[in-house]
Amino acid sequence: MTELRECKKCQETKPLTTGFKKYNKKAYRWTCNECFNKNIRKWRSENKEVVAGYFSDWVDKNREKWCTYSKIKQKEYYDPEKQRIKNMNYRYGIVI
Repeated sequence: MTELRECKKCQETKPLTTGFKKYNKKAYRWTCNECFNKNIRKWRSENKEVVAGYFSDWVDKNREKWCTYSKIKQKEYYDPEKQRIKNMNYRYGIVI
Protein backbone atom coordinates (compact mmCIF):
# COMPACT_ATOMS: atom_id res chain seq x y z
CA MET A 1 0.00 0.00 0.00
CA THR A 2 1.34 3.40 -0.94
CA GLU A 3 1.45 6.26 1.48
CA LEU A 4 -0.63 9.32 0.58
CA ARG A 5 0.10 12.96 1.27
CA GLU A 6 -1.86 16.17 0.81
CA CYS A 7 -0.21 18.94 -1.18
CA LYS A 8 -0.08 22.15 0.88
CA LYS A 9 -0.68 24.30 -2.19
CA CYS A 10 -3.48 22.59 -4.14
CA GLN A 11 -4.86 20.44 -1.25
CA GLU A 12 -5.01 17.33 -3.47
CA THR A 13 -4.12 13.96 -1.97
CA LYS A 14 -1.51 12.11 -4.03
CA PRO A 15 0.76 9.08 -3.61
CA LEU A 16 3.94 10.06 -1.83
CA THR A 17 6.33 8.18 -4.11
CA THR A 18 4.93 9.41 -7.45
CA GLY A 19 3.36 12.77 -6.60
CA PHE A 20 6.15 14.28 -4.51
CA LYS A 21 9.88 14.55 -5.00
CA LYS A 22 12.47 13.80 -2.33
CA TYR A 23 14.69 16.71 -1.43
CA ASN A 24 16.96 14.68 0.83
CA LYS A 25 17.25 11.02 1.89
CA LYS A 26 14.50 11.15 4.52
CA ALA A 27 12.06 13.88 3.50
CA TYR A 28 9.75 14.83 0.64
CA ARG A 29 8.78 18.32 -0.51
CA TRP A 30 5.59 19.81 0.93
CA THR A 31 4.17 20.59 -2.55
CA CYS A 32 3.38 18.11 -5.27
CA ASN A 33 5.43 17.95 -8.46
CA GLU A 34 2.82 19.83 -10.51
CA CYS A 35 2.57 22.76 -8.08
CA PHE A 36 6.34 22.90 -7.71
CA ASN A 37 6.83 22.97 -11.50
CA LYS A 38 4.20 25.74 -11.89
CA ASN A 39 5.99 27.78 -9.24
CA ILE A 40 9.39 27.29 -10.89
CA ARG A 41 8.03 28.29 -14.34
CA LYS A 42 6.49 31.42 -12.83
CA TRP A 43 9.73 32.37 -11.07
CA ARG A 44 11.81 31.78 -14.21
CA SER A 45 9.51 33.94 -16.34
CA GLU A 46 9.67 36.76 -13.76
CA ASN A 47 13.47 36.52 -13.32
CA LYS A 48 14.81 36.01 -16.84
CA GLU A 49 17.98 38.03 -16.17
CA VAL A 50 18.91 35.86 -13.19
CA VAL A 51 18.29 32.65 -15.15
CA ALA A 52 20.37 33.97 -18.06
CA GLY A 53 23.15 34.80 -15.60
CA TYR A 54 23.11 31.25 -14.22
CA PHE A 55 23.30 29.86 -17.74
CA SER A 56 26.15 32.13 -18.85
CA ASP A 57 28.10 31.33 -15.67
CA TRP A 58 27.64 27.61 -16.31
CA VAL A 59 28.79 27.98 -19.92
CA ASP A 60 31.87 29.91 -18.78
CA LYS A 61 32.78 27.18 -16.28
CA ASN A 62 31.98 24.27 -18.63
CA ARG A 63 33.13 25.54 -22.02
CA GLU A 64 34.22 22.11 -23.30
CA LYS A 65 30.94 20.41 -22.35
CA TRP A 66 28.92 23.21 -23.95
CA CYS A 67 30.89 23.07 -27.20
CA THR A 68 30.45 19.32 -27.44
CA TYR A 69 26.73 19.54 -26.64
CA SER A 70 26.08 22.35 -29.11
CA LYS A 71 27.91 20.52 -31.91
CA ILE A 72 25.83 17.40 -31.32
CA LYS A 73 22.58 19.36 -31.26
CA GLN A 74 23.55 21.31 -34.36
CA LYS A 75 24.09 18.05 -36.27
CA GLU A 76 20.72 16.73 -35.05
CA TYR A 77 18.74 19.80 -36.08
CA TYR A 78 20.63 20.91 -39.17
CA ASP A 79 18.71 20.15 -42.33
CA PRO A 80 20.71 21.05 -45.47
CA GLU A 81 17.62 21.19 -47.70
CA LYS A 82 15.76 23.49 -45.33
CA GLN A 83 18.83 25.73 -45.07
CA ARG A 84 19.17 25.85 -48.88
CA ILE A 85 15.53 26.92 -49.26
CA LYS A 86 15.95 29.55 -46.55
CA ASN A 87 19.03 30.97 -48.31
CA MET A 88 17.24 31.04 -51.67
CA ASN A 89 14.23 32.81 -50.15
CA TYR A 90 16.53 35.38 -48.56
CA ARG A 91 18.46 35.90 -51.77
CA TYR A 92 15.38 36.44 -53.93
CA GLY A 93 13.34 38.31 -51.32
CA ILE A 94 10.60 35.68 -50.93
CA VAL A 95 8.73 36.05 -47.65
CA ILE A 96 6.96 33.00 -46.30
